[in-house]
Amino acid sequence: MKFKEGIIADLARAHVRETLIQVFQVLGTEGSFEQVMFQVLLGCDIEDEKIRVSDELAKFITAEADESYEYYKVCRTVAWSYMCDSEDMPECLYVFATRVMLLDHNRPRKLRGPRRSNNFLRDFWICQFVKDLKNHLEMQVYHNPKSQNVSACEIVSKAFGEAGYTMVSYDTVETVWKRRHKSGLQRQINEILRALDARAAIELGAEGMGK
Repeated sequence: MKFKEGIIADLARAHVRETLIQVFQVLGTEGSFEQVMFQVLLGCDIEDEKIRVSDELAKFITAEADESYEYYKVCRTVAWSYMCDSEDMPECLYVFATRVMLLDHNRPRKLRGPRRSNNFLRDFWICQFVKDLKNHLEMQVYHNPKSQNVSACEIVSKAFGEAGYTMVSYDTVETVWKRRHKSGLQRQINEILRALDARAAIELGAEGMGK
């Protein structure tokens, strides 16, 4: 497939490439939904032995744990980390842990989504970039042989290659984007974006109280 160059396409591809390089430097090139969720909410790896949270963050994740399997699992892991070190935990987390141990907390149903996969981080960025190019630059999503305009899927696949992730072809990008709703990927992406907003709000509130 010939990649048709243009000023807007060049700028868009450069932005995608630089963003990907920054992400890969921090998180690496692979990451499951669970791993990314931990990084976003807690700023640590799921395998870390010592996981600590602020009172405000503990209130948020325990409130969500009543309805969300993902947050239930986060709370359970964090509470276990405190208990392993015999440290006092935020009161709401203690209440959560007590209810779980007494079998008084029903585990939320795990919603449908892609099977555990280290490709979640890759697919997350594929969808975010395609959506941004489509919405903000009004680019066509898929390649059209009859059109001279470059497509969002072409830009994203080429940018992945330039960032060092050479296994992401045009067909990969197109398939991930087309199947994002049916596979449950979009729901997981929405959960990550919601977690990002929540953590940002909590940190902003903490800064406000510190002034």
